[in-house]
Parts: sequence; C-alpha cells; structure tokens
Amino acid sequence: MSVPLPTSPHDGCPTLTASRVALTKLHRSRLGSTTDRTSSIRWPTDLHAGTSPSFDRRRPSDAVVSPFLSAARCGSAVDVAKYLEIQKADEWSVVDPTTQQNALHVAVAHGHLHIAKRLCSHPFGPRWLASTDVYLNTPLHVAASTSRRLTQLLLDAGAGVNALNQACETPLSMHIASTAKDDPGLAERLLTHGADANAVLRGESLLHAAVDRGLLNIACRLVRFGGRLDTRDGHGRMVFDKVNAKASRKLFAYIPSPLPWVPDDARDHCMECSRRFSPLLARRHHCRHCGRLCCAACTSAFVLIEGSPLQHKPQRYYEADDEANVVRTTRASLVYNQLVDRSSSSLAAAR
Repeated sequence: MSVPLPTSPHDGCPTLTASRVALTKLHRSRLGSTTDRTSSIRWPTDLHAGTSPSFDRRRPSDAVVSPFLSAARCGSAVDVAKYLEIQKADEWSVVDPTTQQNALHVAVAHGHLHIAKRLCSHPFGPRWLASTDVYLNTPLHVAASTSRRLTQLLLDAGAGVNALNQACETPLSMHIASTAKDDPGLAERLLTHGADANAVLRGESLLHAAVDRGLLNIACRLVRFGGRLDTRDGHGRMVFDKVNAKASRKLFAYIPSPLPWVPDDARDHCMECSRRFSPLLARRHHCRHCGRLCCAACTSAFVLIEGSPLQHKPQRYYEADDEANVVRTTRASLVYNQLVDRSSSSLAAAR
C-alpha cells in the first residue's frame, strides 16, 4: 500500500512533481513514518559528551530513586537528618540506579551546601567522598565544575584532589575544561591542596589547555604552582609560541623559581625578538629565569639568583666586595622589570 506524500503549496510545479515520482518506496515510507519526539531529545550530558564525561544533574533517572537521595536532591535538611539517624549503612550507601551517584554527589550537583556540610561531617562521609559515579567522577569532580564554596568544603573534608575519572581527568582538569570565566579562585584552591599543575588533559598539559581557552589568569596560577612552560602540545608548540609579549610578561611574573632551559637545538632564533642566531653575530643565551633561548641584546639584564637550582651549566657569577655575602649574578631577559628592580634593591642592601 502506497503512503501519500505530504501536501505542499508547490504541488502544481512540474519539477517537484517529477522528483516526487522518482522517489523510491523506502523514501516514501520514511516520509510517511512518524517519529517519537522524545527519542530525539538530547540531554545536556549528550551535548557535552565530547568535552566532559561528567553526568549532568538535570538528566532524569530511568529508575525509582530512594527517599534518601530524593531528600538530598531537594535540599530537605529535615528529611536528610532523619535518614542519617537510621543506623543502617545500606541506606546511606544507596546510589542512583542510572548515574551511580551517592547522596553527596546529588547534593553537590544541585548546589545544596548545607546538605553537603551535613554529609561531610557524618561518620560515613569519607566513603561518600571517595565514591565514584558511572563515569568514575568523585563528588569533588562535580563540585569543581559547579561551585567554589562546595569545592572548598570537600577539600577541607579530605577529598582526593588528584583522583582520575574515566577520561583520566582530575578535578582541576574538569574545571579548566568546563569553566567559561577566567576566575583563578577555584583553580588556586585546588592547587593549594596539592593538585598537579602538570596534569594532562586530552593529550596536552593543563597550561596548554588554559592558554588555548584564553584563561590567562588560571594559566598564571598554574605557573606559580610549578606548571612547566617548556612542554609541547600535539603540534610541537610550547606555551611561549602561543602567547604575545604582554601575556608572556604576565606569565613570567608568576614563575616561582628558575625553570629548566630550552634545548639549544630547539630554536634557531631569539624567542624574544625573533633575531636569527649565528655563531659570531648573535649567539645563544639562556635566560636564567624562564629558560628561554635569547640573543645577547635581549639578555643584557643581570639579576641576583641566590642558590640557583639549575645544574645545566656552571653559572656565570662574580664575587662582591663583601666577603661575608657572595652574590651570584646570572643573565636574564629584559622583560623581567620586576626582577631587575628587585635585584637592584638587593644589591644596594648588600653593599
């Protein structure tokens, strides 16, 4: 039995009529079929599946949720307290049948700080903190994508700051991958509690990910807590190659200690002024602060570095007149005005 084609204001057009006649039976059956609208809905989790595997809190569960989880989802402190008084670990360890999220997962995902506090202070709290959902996300993974206050609460309660989920992401990685605001507050709290600043996010370092997403303030905090500037991304580029001079100065100001040097064969030009190196006219010099390869003109400034941990080559130094204090001077590029000013004041005080 043939399925009638949908009517159209252009039914009288010979071209359209001929094209419809050429339709196969399969095309006609598809035109006449009905589609379940609910099957075409893509929940927020599906839309963001390529960026983060975290389960979205707005996605409904296909199974019946326990009253304890329902109370945590609704933020009912009275009902949560009632279930916590029941001395049954089976009731406390109940999880959502679809997402495998426990009560702390649910409370954090819905932003209920008072419920999260009550659960973290409970004797069963460490087990809730260490529990993972279907994507191996801990409650801290969820908090790092939603709230600074909830993140601080879980960190103070002893949550694992470097736990990996199914996509090998740490809470800090998820925060950098999901945040749309260059606010370093949450990232700095994670780093203060021991988060790895050199963790890998989709094959690249967190510093590369932050710079690529325009999160310069977060990138500065990563540098402050040991983020390596000399690591390469999938295209062989360093962070030096991705930022302009103004952003470079801001990043370099957060370097806590001298970084490893860029290898001599990694660049054939100055990384500051792009002047091409030559054995006679433009020799290579390493900046003792950031480790970049620069020409002599760009490393004409000297700064004081006491007890430099660099062991690549013997440091260039001279002894000051004061025999009690031996001052070591090393080359540094001209972009570090802060360091030059600091060294001048230190030298004046030493004399």
